Amino acid sequence: MRFAHFIFLQQARLKTGRLVQAIRFADDQEMTASSEEGLQRMVEALERISEEYGMRINLKKTKVMMFTNGQPRKVLIWLRNTELEQVQEFCYLGSLLTEDVRCDKEIKKRIAMAKAAFMRRGELLGGNTSKDLKKRMVKALVWSVALYGSETWILRKEDIKLSRCRSGARWKRSAGQHMCQMNKS
Repeated sequence: MRFAHFIFLQQARLKTGRLVQAIRFADDQEMTASSEEGLQRMVEALERISEEYGMRINLKKTKVMMFTNGQPRKVLIWLRNTELEQVQEFCYLGSLLTEDVRCDKEIKKRIAMAKAAFMRRGELLGGNTSKDLKKRMVKALVWSVALYGSETWILRKEDIKLSRCRSGARWKRSAGQHMCQMNKS
């Protein structure tokens, strides 16, 4: 059995104050550490335990990312005499994570996906459909796409403006309203 890992160099802290050092989803394992040495020890321990259960870490799928507000630097993490690839961004569970911890790329991606979802449903929003039903359909079919993962976003003023559709993305259909106006109802 093989499984992939995504490794971060920065520990996360819950609102309760507890440190998060590992996150698991299906066959994925994410680990966080506050130092390069600590992360290397965690990787080695995980490899040892994985082998005890007959599993191997997939070196091609295993990535390292260092979250930083300052200047990014190279992180050297080794596994089975192979240096793990360090990435600047990574899509995990449908959300784009970036080393600078900004959300603007993710928000733009979500707006584009929501616009595509809206355009695919255009025939449903036309004709004799009531305005109330159109609003409910947009909320169910479009906003769910746009806001997926938004609870993890760290928003800046620019991101809030972007997420409120002031980025120039105007999606008008038969309802005759801007999507942001529909969301306010």
